[in-house]
Amino acid sequence: MQVKTVLLCKSFMLRVALEHMLAGSAFDVQNEADDEGDRDRRSQRSGDHLFILDIAQPLDETLAEISSLKSQHPGSRVVVVSDSFDDGILARLCADGANGFCLTSSNESVLVKALELVMLGEVYFPSASVRNVLDKTVNAVASSPPTPLGDQGLVASGALKEQLSSREIEILRFLMNGTKNRDIAISLNLSEATIKVYIQGILKKIGAQNRTQAAMWATSALLPKA
Repeated sequence: MQVKTVLLCKSFMLRVALEHMLAGSAFDVQNEADDEGDRDRRSQRSGDHLFILDIAQPLDETLAEISSLKSQHPGSRVVVVSDSFDDGILARLCADGANGFCLTSSNESVLVKALELVMLGEVYFPSASVRNVLDKTVNAVASSPPTPLGDQGLVASGALKEQLSSREIEILRFLMNGTKNRDIAISLNLSEATIKVYIQGILKKIGAQNRTQAAMWATSALLPKA
């Protein structure tokens, strides 16, 4: 199925490059409407459009354009292309409804696959941006060891026996393996609601914000040291 694709890039060279890269793909590049009549007709089309735009300066112009497109074309998808993305820009673009982010340095196959994922309902990020966020997260965890129980972070693993019951430790081991609440309930012959109560109690005791943090804490606290 052809996807009607509108290039709203302010850079003429970028528009030409994108047209060339998308030629022969499922993305049917449309000429941007110049007169009000065409703009009105475009705004009434079905929601299978893809809009591609670059980042303007100041950034607020791009944010306003994304918000306007999402308002005028419900169901359409918006992808932003740029030479690079930093965490702050990505966060603001996501908040205003952007559905994907592609680097201008992407080759043709990567670009097309990224756009296909976006049209399937996914949000696409450049792998470099994802690695950057993951690296920062890992470094933050590595440089911030667990702190005593309280509002300031995770409880130190040495206090495990004093803080957790044997049942809570058992459930923590399930969390370490990524087991879903329903499956934990079946394994322990308990209701799913009871498991949720246990998990909330565990999070509170060790100072974790979610089950992922709890699983990370448990990996350090429960696994035998080398």
